Amino acid sequence: MLITFSCKSHNNVTMFGDIAQSLITMMEFSTDIPGAISAVDVEKALINLEKKYCSGKATTNFKSGCAASY
Repeated sequence: MLITFSCKSHNNVTMFGDIAQSLITMMEFSTDIPGAISAVDVEKALINLEKKYCSGKATTNFKSGCAASY
C-alpha cells in the first residue's frame, strides 16, 4: 500500500504504507486511512516527531509548515 501526504502549499509526498504509518504513529495521530492533520495540529505533530528523533527512537527529521491529509 502507498500513502500520499498532501497539502495545498507543498508537493505531495508518497511513502510505502508501513513507513508512513510509522511516521504518523511517531506524530501520535491515528493511523486510520484516510486521515488528516489540521493546520493547528501541525506544531504538535512536529514536536512529537522531534521528541522521538531526539530520544533516538527515529531516524528521520521531518519539518512542515502546512496542514496535511493522508
